[in-house]
Formats: sequence, structure tokens, C-alpha cells
Amino acid sequence: MTTFDAVVLRTIEETPDARTLVFDLTPASADYRAGQFVTIDPHQFPGLRGFVDYLEHLKGRKEAPRAYSMCSAPNEPHVAVTVKEEFYEAGRTKYPPLLSGFLVHQLRPGDRLAIRGFAGGYTLPDDV
Repeated sequence: MTTFDAVVLRTIEETPDARTLVFDLTPASADYRAGQFVTIDPHQFPGLRGFVDYLEHLKGRKEAPRAYSMCSAPNEPHVAVTVKEEFYEAGRTKYPPLLSGFLVHQLRPGDRLAIRGFAGGYTLPDDV
């Protein structure tokens, strides 16, 4: 897998709690197959540092990167993922979600982040 330096080109509000994030990637070779995903590591965002540290303390382990399925087609010029904000529900979820709300409400065009991809074996055959 490759770690890409991604620039947010635009965000598209799909619903009040979901956004499609369109990225320009460097290196520009975004060779993936329909059905694959990328991962985004929450440790890279200074604004989440305290929350990451707190959750790691509570859980006793390092927070893992989060996976997001591609919603763009492999032949499109830019890659995109759609993120739906997850919510904390008392009695149903043990911990508050870490990254989805940040990606939905805080990322803006021009922001840079590292994205790792592409992975996932549930892909469409090439002849589709």
C-alpha cells in the first residue's frame, strides 16, 4: 500500500451528517479497483490529539486508522470517499466516535492529510 499526500479539493454535503470528500493525491498514481478502501490515521490531526490520547488511555491501546470505502470510480481524475458521522449513544456505544465527525465537519478545501491505500479484496472483476 502507498501513503498518499492528499489535498481536499472539495466537500459535498450529502446530508447534514454525511459528506463526500474529494481528494487530489500525490503521487498522482491512484491505481485502485472498485470496492477497495483507504485508511486515515487520526493521529495526524493536531486538533484531535487530546481526544486521541484520552481514548488510548481509556482503551489501553493505540487508536487504529479508520477505513473508508472509495465512492469514486477508478477511471475518475480524483478519488473520493463519503463519510457519515457516527454518534455516541449512551448505553449502546462504549466510546464516542473519534474521526467521522471531524472529517464531516472540519475538513475544508485545501486541507492536507495522509491517506493510505488501496486495500480490500471485495472488488469487481475487470470485465464488468
